[in-house]
Amino acid sequence: MHCSGNPTVMDANSDNNLSAFVFGYTGGVGRCIVNALAVEPRFKKVTLFGRRTVDLEEKDKKSTAASADFTKFTQDVVDFDKLTEDSEYFAEKLKGFDVGIYALGVNPLKTDEETFQRTTRGWLLAIAKLARDGGCRHFHRMSGALVNENSWWKFGRFGGETDALLGKISYPRISIYKPATILTEFNSGGMVGPRGVSVMRLLDRFRWWSVEGETVGQFLVQNCFTKPKDANNSVEVFTNAEINRWGKLQKK
Repeated sequence: MHCSGNPTVMDANSDNNLSAFVFGYTGGVGRCIVNALAVEPRFKKVTLFGRRTVDLEEKDKKSTAASADFTKFTQDVVDFDKLTEDSEYFAEKLKGFDVGIYALGVNPLKTDEETFQRTTRGWLLAIAKLARDGGCRHFHRMSGALVNENSWWKFGRFGGETDALLGKISYPRISIYKPATILTEFNSGGMVGPRGVSVMRLLDRFRWWSVEGETVGQFLVQNCFTKPKDANNSVEVFTNAEINRWGKLQKK
């Protein structure tokens, strides 16, 4: 494991003994990230922070590879009421990780605005700062295609402002992902539900406004081992089109 040095752009990882933590691992895209980590041998230790434990292997799910190694995962049930930027409780838990992944989110249409703001901004920024102070060098944030500071949609605008605030935290490297509708069998089809996933796969065969959750998870994990998009910028943003383009290349 590494400690962060000067806040310069982080090069692609060449380490074969990486550690990572994940917040939001029980959600649809979170489970896809977990599966991608499970089959990546260069990650030796992964801590999953959440409110509850789940069966990670779920052998009936088609996206769980036979070669996946789930022995490197630890599920840590934490008290989110203690999550603040000066939390000693979380500061101790977030020490010593190479990579941090934040995929925790809630549906703004199914929760109150205070909970949405606390989950998507308050917790995110607190975790990013505490992890940075604990030595994390590469922080990943799962954002969304409609997230933009100039968005007509207030939740999209709020998310865009949050991405900007995250980018101001001094990190060697921050990766922000903006997938559109994520298609996954996990978590009852994620935000759109199982029927919505089936319909979207049928209507959007070329993935203009959707992306497979498996592709998102694999793209994020492999991005840990690729060079930054811009050597002069510590913050990089990946669009739905870029993620899908990468996924298509992997199938050739």
